[in-house]
Amino acid sequence: MKILLENLTIIRGEKKIVENFTAEFQGPGLIQVIGPNGAGKTTLFLTILGLLKPSKGRILIDNDDVTGSTQKLKGMVAYLPQRFEIPRNLPLTVFEFMECCMRLNSKWPRVFGRKVSSDRIAQALKLVGLEEQLWASKISRLSGGQFQRLMIARTLMLDTPIIILDEPLSNIDPEGRKIMADLFGRISNEKLVILSSHDPMLLMPYTSKILVLGSGQAYYGAPQDVVTKVVLNKIYGECLIEVKDHIHIADWH
Repeated sequence: MKILLENLTIIRGEKKIVENFTAEFQGPGLIQVIGPNGAGKTTLFLTILGLLKPSKGRILIDNDDVTGSTQKLKGMVAYLPQRFEIPRNLPLTVFEFMECCMRLNSKWPRVFGRKVSSDRIAQALKLVGLEEQLWASKISRLSGGQFQRLMIARTLMLDTPIIILDEPLSNIDPEGRKIMADLFGRISNEKLVILSSHDPMLLMPYTSKILVLGSGQAYYGAPQDVVTKVVLNKIYGECLIEVKDHIHIADWH
């Protein structure tokens, strides 16, 4: 799968995210999108998803113009938002929640064999490390990290060729972040995975291309060409810390 951003200009409010920006996201592979808080990473994702319209330019997936169209992306792209609008007090178990998500995110007719749907749900929950004893628990009983894993499982379960993840490692403990990073790396061997992160080095072994956003500027290319002191200084400024030969981004949120 291939996403082409063609001469894209995105303006939200009075803020310019990108201007006349062209880039190709080629899958399978993992594309990282990084930048300071407020740089426009989420806005870019929402534009790709058709939830926002660019001021100029087009978005094509495998040469099909999908600009501003959410319907064309059904069954093609799964999205994990940074913030969830799901009430945590829903009277659903983990497994029931996954079943509902499967049906709501599928094309008509929404008919699944019981075993097929159960197998897909179980596989996704196991992938993210949610123990089987939690599957019958109400989602309100989950910790923040467990709920984040559930939402990642819900995204992977949809089995789309393109996966967009906005800050998927937030709320997950350090050991869990490494496990999730390895999981995303494995998935990117078969799918196009696009994700934002405040810890780019964790995912760098799996990253084929990286996009750095900030102050209306965009730098895109191979990690060794983009993750440089010169580029990161332009984007992060004082948040960039150099310790001997290593560069660290102090961009807490």
